[in-house]
Parts: sequence; structure tokens; C-alpha cells
Amino acid sequence: MDNFIQNNIVQSRFIAEDCRRNRATLIVTGGHIGLEDAYTAVRRSFRLDR
Repeated sequence: MDNFIQNNIVQSRFIAEDCRRNRATLIVTGGHIGLEDAYTAVRRSFRLDR
């Protein structure tokens, strides 16, 4: 389990850095966000709330 968690941490950091480098949007939830809130965050990120 420790290896799995460490691998997830490394992958998450790689993805975050890749998003920064490519100026892509990254929505960070911390794993504590409900489906409705995630849906709202994505809609706002892509400016779909018109």
C-alpha cells in the first residue's frame, strides 16, 4: 500500500507540473469534493455557466 500511495504522489506531482508547463487548467479537489461540486468546478473552468 505504501508503494501505491507513493506512486500516486509522484504521478500527481508530474501531472500538476505538466499542467503548469502547458498552461492547462488543473482542478484540485483533494478528494473531498462531491459530484455536484466537481461538476460545478468543471463548468466554471470551461466557462459553461452562461
